[in-house]
Amino acid sequence: NYSVNNDHQEKADMTLTYEEYKTFTSQSNRLIELLDTMEAFRIDQSFTIEKILHHVSKKLVANRLIDDGKKLVNALLKREHIGGLAIPQTKLALFHTRSDTVIRPSFHIIDLENPMMLKAMDNEQSSVTRILVLLAPEQADSSQLELMSFISASIIESQASINIFESAAKNSLIQYISQKYFTNFVKNLRSE
Repeated sequence: NYSVNNDHQEKADMTLTYEEYKTFTSQSNRLIELLDTMEAFRIDQSFTIEKILHHVSKKLVANRLIDDGKKLVNALLKREHIGGLAIPQTKLALFHTRSDTVIRPSFHIIDLENPMMLKAMDNEQSSVTRILVLLAPEQADSSQLELMSFISASIIESQASINIFESAAKNSLIQYISQKYFTNFVKNLRSE
């Protein structure tokens, strides 16, 4: 959808159908809801991963994002036992699950004052200073899952994105994710 004028300057054709606009607006509103409910936790003491997740789940129950904290913790720990959740060559771990205790999709960050050793996706032990938590309802629809996949893929897209997810403050992370979503939408629109 690019046209080149006589001056050889690229000019983007940003025409979009009403259906494309509705899809973008709907997904943008879902992303806004997800980012508006994002919590940033700071854990100053050395706790087990189970105790950290219990602490976080209490806040998520209070915020009506989940309805059963214990069930969520069990689902996240079960997922961790299936395979490592630390991301190799980063200081990140991505705890994620789909569960019927999740009322609506959410994304959260947990900063650890003291690094924690967790099993990585490559089965090696990895030192983690930030845990990302990505939650979806068991019966999530395709657009909810698409948003979750977008966030998940954004984390490891490049070294720059890894750096942002490793250390950015909550507001900077929200700005990065929303800008990235918009940029991807425009890029996909242009490639059609």
